[in-house]
Amino acid sequence: MKKILFIIMCLLITTSLFAMDIKTGGNIGLNGSANTGSDWQKPIKDSGFSNEVKLGFEMGAFWEIPINDLFSVQPEINFLLVRAGYSGTDHREGFDGYTYTPYTVDIKFSQTLKILEIPVLAKLNFGTKTKFFLLAGPIVEIILGDVTTNWEENENTYSGFFGYTAYDKHDYVSSPDNRFILGGTVGLGFSIPTSEGRFILDLRYRTTFTKIFNNDNTMVNTVGLRIGYGVDIEL
Repeated sequence: MKKILFIIMCLLITTSLFAMDIKTGGNIGLNGSANTGSDWQKPIKDSGFSNEVKLGFEMGAFWEIPINDLFSVQPEINFLLVRAGYSGTDHREGFDGYTYTPYTVDIKFSQTLKILEIPVLAKLNFGTKTKFFLLAGPIVEIILGDVTTNWEENENTYSGFFGYTAYDKHDYVSSPDNRFILGGTVGLGFSIPTSEGRFILDLRYRTTFTKIFNNDNTMVNTVGLRIGYGVDIEL
């Protein structure tokens, strides 16, 4: 009888230790990206171009595992469409057989990545009903498919009172040398309770630490704004 009571007590203690309310849900949002690194910045500086923030898209799912009232761990799986680029005007000269004619070329360059992102975030929660939170942690990014590069040129040529514009566009695809990229993220946000769960809004910054291409030290920097919804499940 004592053995049976001991086993039941152990089971109750084990169950109470591992029983927890996990919040799970999904989110969707927009992001803006601007790349950095000397290999990315060099053509921009050499030509007097401007680094541009391009608009992208993201969506994902999360599982928030509470450790105590203040601290929780939040693993996620996210899909990101990330775009970055630069643009500017290049001044050139053309020779028509008689004279050199100056002209300008408006250039737009963009790069597009499709990424499967797996973060494991530490999360600090403040408040009771409406909660404010801070989060930070490492991320693993998996590059899906090829890296797409787009190059556009608008040539503006003038001769006397006449002028014309010639348009040229090139699309390139490159297979990344490294599909698994390490990075980090920090963010903040708040959540508002509803009858069934919580409405969530968060803003986060991401950056990569390792290279996509071996001979290119470009780092991908992204700011994302996401809205989501979470519900509690008991395990």
